[in-house]
Amino acid sequence: MRKLYLSILILLISPFVFSQSISKSVIGMAGKTSTNGSVVLSWTAGEPIIGLMTGKLGQLGNGYYPSMDVEALSKNVLTLASSNFSIDAKGESCLNKKNGEISISGVQNYNYVATINGTKYNFVNNKLSVPNLAPGEYDLCITIPDEIFQQCYTITIPKGGSITGRSSISSNQVTVDISEGTAPFQVLVNGKEVLETSSSTFSVDVQAGDLLQVKTALACEGIYAESIDNLLGLITAYPNPTQGKFIVNVPTSNQEVDIEIYTLSSQLVTRGTYPVVNEKVQLSLENQATGVYIVKINGATPVSLIIVKN
Repeated sequence: MRKLYLSILILLISPFVFSQSISKSVIGMAGKTSTNGSVVLSWTAGEPIIGLMTGKLGQLGNGYYPSMDVEALSKNVLTLASSNFSIDAKGESCLNKKNGEISISGVQNYNYVATINGTKYNFVNNKLSVPNLAPGEYDLCITIPDEIFQQCYTITIPKGGSITGRSSISSNQVTVDISEGTAPFQVLVNGKEVLETSSSTFSVDVQAGDLLQVKTALACEGIYAESIDNLLGLITAYPNPTQGKFIVNVPTSNQEVDIEIYTLSSQLVTRGTYPVVNEKVQLSLENQATGVYIVKINGATPVSLIIVKN
């Protein structure tokens, strides 16, 4: 009887002793052995799984996993050099065009798949171009089918812009510094081209009364324009002569200005306070007879101009 009890006790203990002798191994499912690095997968049909293994495709632990793809888990993780991919982000050409583009090329030959903000794109000959993108941030991940591989990036498509710059004048020469815009730049004075340059900083000769304009290579970026009189701090009026309506340039930061209009015989025609919009005041002599008028601008230093109405 003692021998029988002893035999039963040994049988009960032996599985636990056996399980402790297996380190980082998986036993279960089929009847095969597969090695991946230092981890050995060996199994026999109907046997419990002992130990633990974690991989990209899932996790094996104690229990039975009849549907687990053990062969996939035994694959090596694919590693590519950080320089394997060349990625170029092209910004929007002009505001609201939504024509940005992401271009990717790979060095090693694989059937790459890119996922951009949840949409999948297949490479062709290791290259991919995704056009017509709105400005903003894009999450990009590159994978390879049937391989354990993923490389992710955050790509920014810049917003399109318009031409901007600043000007200064000295000794009848204006210097322009274009801060945003696409070269080459076409420079016009009074509507006539005087310079074409790829430099963002340039100078041209001007005189009082001239109009400076700068155009970029992209018409949708607009035109940079400066009145030389504004740069000189001069108060001027145009058109002169006028058919009735005319504009007075008032280089001031004030939002309104007092203006009086007189005939040549010093008779008051009109007096009022007028709004200044972009350093300009709109006036009219439409209800007055043809002739010569004096426009008096009452600023910090009063200035009088001669206006001819035809």
